[in-house]
Parts: sequence; structure tokens; C-alpha cells
Amino acid sequence: MKKLLPIILTLLLVCIAVSYASAANVVVSPQNLSVDGVDADCDKYNIDGSNYFKLRDLAQLLSKTDSRFSVSFDEQSNAVTVVSGKEYTPVGGELARGRDQSKTAVVSKQSVLIDGKAADGLSVYNIGGNNYFKLRDLGDALGFTVDYDADSNTAIVLSKGSTAVYQNAFEKLLKDVNEKRRADMAREESFDGFEAYLQHHRGEVEITQAEIDSLKNLNNPGKAVLTRAEALEDVDLFFRALHYSYGAYYYFGEETFQKAEDAIRAELASYRTITKDQLISLVYPHLLFIRDAHFRFGTEQNEPAFEDGVQYLYYYCNRSFGKDENGYYLLGQGEKWYYTSCGNANVEMQPYLEKSGRVCYSLRQFCPTTVAHATDIITLTKGSDVKTVSLTWTQSESYLEDSSQVPDYHYLKENGIALVTIRCFEWAYQPTVEKFVRSGSDLRDAKLIIIDARSNTGGSDYFIKEWLKNYAGEEPEQKTIISNWGTAMFDKTQAYADLGEEFAAFRTGDKDYELFQGKLLENSTPFLLLTDNMSGSCGESIVTYSRTLDNCLIIGGSTRGAQIVGNINKWKLPNSGIFFQFGQAFHFIYNMENVDGKGYEPDLWCNPKTSLQSVLNMVERYDLGSAEGVAALRAQLPNILTK
Repeated sequence: MKKLLPIILTLLLVCIAVSYASAANVVVSPQNLSVDGVDADCDKYNIDGSNYFKLRDLAQLLSKTDSRFSVSFDEQSNAVTVVSGKEYTPVGGELARGRDQSKTAVVSKQSVLIDGKAADGLSVYNIGGNNYFKLRDLGDALGFTVDYDADSNTAIVLSKGSTAVYQNAFEKLLKDVNEKRRADMAREESFDGFEAYLQHHRGEVEITQAEIDSLKNLNNPGKAVLTRAEALEDVDLFFRALHYSYGAYYYFGEETFQKAEDAIRAELASYRTITKDQLISLVYPHLLFIRDAHFRFGTEQNEPAFEDGVQYLYYYCNRSFGKDENGYYLLGQGEKWYYTSCGNANVEMQPYLEKSGRVCYSLRQFCPTTVAHATDIITLTKGSDVKTVSLTWTQSESYLEDSSQVPDYHYLKENGIALVTIRCFEWAYQPTVEKFVRSGSDLRDAKLIIIDARSNTGGSDYFIKEWLKNYAGEEPEQKTIISNWGTAMFDKTQAYADLGEEFAAFRTGDKDYELFQGKLLENSTPFLLLTDNMSGSCGESIVTYSRTLDNCLIIGGSTRGAQIVGNINKWKLPNSGIFFQFGQAFHFIYNMENVDGKGYEPDLWCNPKTSLQSVLNMVERYDLGSAEGVAALRAQLPNILTK
């Protein structure tokens, strides 16, 4: 017996080894599934890098297609029989999730017959009592197509004769954006409450022509030192000018302006004399409630300031996510860990463009620098399991650090891909900007259009509207409500000269406001518009007008936010020579949100500094244009972009 014991132990070890050799460790597949362009869900496993699906689940998913097949089992012969083209009869439990909890796959001992012939080449495992087939093997055997989209981590099944086209991440985003545009355009309640902010006086105003003429004298240096009476005269005239001519006066509140004036007068009571700079410093803090990026007081160069501090900025992080029917899951983990929460209220999940050109999702922080976090912790879940990971935030960069205020116009067109750069729409550069306007006609035959309007400082909407008219064949109409009334302080004829005939009533003073319902212009060409935090005023109008085009994506960071008031005039107070500016046009686009200091958010976020390079990578990755065209454009970038 002592001699037999080692032999027995050896035989047991061999048997165990054989048993383990017939089994494989499996993991739940993290991949999504699409069948004829429709998202589907069922149990699926990954074995040695390949996806395996339950045969009856696939039969159910393909039952209404030309790739349908029946499934039956013969216990006597221990054989699975598959008949292609035959209607599948469900047995119950198809597409149910989580029934197969086993972590071990055993090579199936059952034979498989397809259309009466042995299918010896199929890879089949038994998991939890059910047969799982390698997806690509089954596709080859039954004649349906199997593909894979790496960006969305999706296994793609297309049945015989299917006209369905799987939508990649770019196509899905474009479809979602188009649907959102249509919904925004259709909302009837967008401008409820606007009439409450209109000017309520016409005709005579408590400001004389002599006072107006003194305000118009921009060469007036003013006095270095003022008496209290002279300072009070300037303050009085300043607030009367606002009352009778500032477009957003009633929006920010008549009572609020009155409180500010009263507070300034109270502070001046302690002065016998006051310098110009002292007066600016005294008045300025009382005007911070005016959230109007065009408003200035003190000097023309002063950046606008608001009560809540600085302008909103965009911060991106070091994590990328995919999306399925269960939510957003962290990419690059092997298994799906779903995002559940972050303690930072300024964090939101948004579509994101990686440097590589991959369209995915990522968390972004969008807030003033005063409240921005450097790092954050987020919570992820996988079933009942919970874990946390850290985020590192990076502040986005604009294309230019300072506004250039020159057009910097370039027009390139290579193998159907067009790239146009434009950095301002100023009348002072009319000959150059008119070249941009004319390019609209030439772009009608382009296969893909990229408009680089990063760091565009604005100018006149006229050029944008004319460009779109040349491109789309008709005048664009954005969803807008505008009060653009005139007073004695503004030359009504000149003030509306650029606005078109639709504003004729404003020129005559016959209307308080105008409402435009907006319309979407047909456009089948992918239209990619690049923006950043330095795109302001009319440099943002190209965003709002481009939104009237189908298949338009705004890419980069948020714009500057200088929209609520337009048609700006400049003035100087007669005694002090203190500069100030404001506009009489008051308007909203799409809804009643004041975007000043915040800007318009893009459809696809990325770091604006390198967004053009990322977009070209995206064009290549998703086959949006020819590789030759992309290469030709890349070769010319060093000559047209600011280093």
C-alpha cells in the first residue's frame, strides 16, 4: 500500500490538472452591444480577449432580421441544432441579466449542428449551464457582420441586408446636438418676462442737448481736482444718462441704481474736494451689480468686474469616460466602474475631445477661479462595490493670451476639407473681413468645414450674417428678443444701420422690442466652429448664428460672455472727464439667461489652445475627411497659427 500511495496521489494530481485544463477563468465583458444600430443588452463574457454571448440571446436579438436562426437541443445526441433563416421560438429567460454567476467557463461537450452540418470550428464554452459562443465565429457561420468600435467600446452586429449604420461617438454627438437645437428653437416660453425690463418712457427726457453734447466730448481731459458740488453734478448726470438710455437699466433694477446713487452721494458728503482718481475709486464699487461685460467706468481699458468676482473659466481633468444605458463608466479599467458622485458642485459630465481625437465624456469644472478646486475625489461603483479615484484639474488655455483685434484671416481648402481663421469682424478691417464673407460661397462644395474663431474680439454682426447668407443661401435668423430703442443720446439712424431692414421700426422709434422665433438652415456638411474664453461680443455672435445651421458643432471652451447689451457708445463726464460706456440694445438669445462673464458653452469641450490639432485628429479618427487633406492642413499650420 505504501508503494501504491504515491501512484494514487500522482493520478489525482493529473486528474486535477486535466480538470483545470478544460476550464477557463472569465470576466464579465465591459463592452457594449449594438445590433443593427440599436443598443442591446444581455449577459456577455470575455475569455482570452474575445467576447462570448449566449446563443439564445443572440437568436432573440436577430429574430426579426434576415439573419434569424432557430435553436433546439437534442438530449439523446447531446447536440445543439441551429437552422439559419428559421423563426426562433423563445423558451423564456432570453436577454435576462445576471443569471450566470459562475466565474468559470468549461469547454462545452455538446456538439453543434448548423443547417445539418457539424460546426467543428466553433469555440463554445458552458457558463452556468448555458452555451456561450464566440461572437465572431458565430457571425462567420451564420452570415451576420461583427465589428468593434474602440471609442465607445462597443461590439457591433449587423444582420444580412441591414441598412443600419452604426453611429460612432462623433455621429451620436452630432445627432444629439441637432435634436437639442430643434428643441431649443421650438420652446415658446423662452422669453417670458422680457417686457418687464423695457424702458417705460418715451419723448421728453430729463437730460438736455447741451448735457448730451458735453458727454460726447471724448477729448475732454476734465479737472484734476473737483469740488464736491462738481463731483455731485457728474454723478447726477451719469445716473440720468443710465436711466434714460441704458438698455439694461430696468433689468438690473431701477431701485438698485437709485440705492447706488444714494450711497455715492452719502460718501461724497465727507469730501470738500476730490480728485478724479478718488471719484473713480468711490463710484466703481457701487456698480459691480451690473453684470454687463460691455459696461465700463473709469477708463476704456478697464476690464469689467462683477459682484461674484472674476469671469467663469473652464478646467479639464485627467479622466475619460464612456457611456451606456447604465451611466458613465471610467475608461481603461477593463471592467465598468460607473461614476456616481463628486463633492464639487461645479463639476458636470460633458462630451469631451481628447488630444488623440477621440470623442468621449469627461468631468469639467466651470466656475470662477476664486472657487475652483485643484483636485477632487469622485466615487465609482461596480454593482455593490465602491471605490474612489482622484481628479487633477487643469485650467484651459485660450488661443491668445491677449486680444489681437486684427482679423488674422486665412483660407485653406485641401481635398474637400476647408479651414478658415478669423479673429475679429471690425469695420476698420473691412477689406480683409469681406474676404471672409465671400469665402462662404466657395465653401458650399466642401466636405468638411472648420472655422477657427478662437480669440475673436468681435466687431459687427453684419459680416457674420452675410457670410452665412453666402454659405446657406438665405439670411440666418437666430432665436432672439431685442429691445433696441433710441433716445436723444443715441442717433437712431446710425445706431441701427448695421442691423438690416428687420429693425426698421427701431430706427423710427415705432417699436419697443422685436421677437425673432428663429429658424434652422439646412446643412449636410459637418461644420466645426472653434471658440475660446477670448471670443467675445460679436466674436460670440458667430456662435449664436452658427447654431442656426444643421450639423454644426461648437468645439473648445466657453466664450467670454459679452452679450446682454449691444450698440455701445462712449462718453465722458463734463467736470471730471471720467470715461464710461454703455449700450442701448438689450437682448437675449435662445432663453432669458444672462451669459455675461460666463459665455456660451461648447457642444464638445477640449483645451482651446490645442483644439485645432485635436479636431484634425478627430477628422482622421472618424474618417470625416480624406487623410491627404488632413495631412496637407497639418503641414500648413505652423505658417498660419500664432506660436
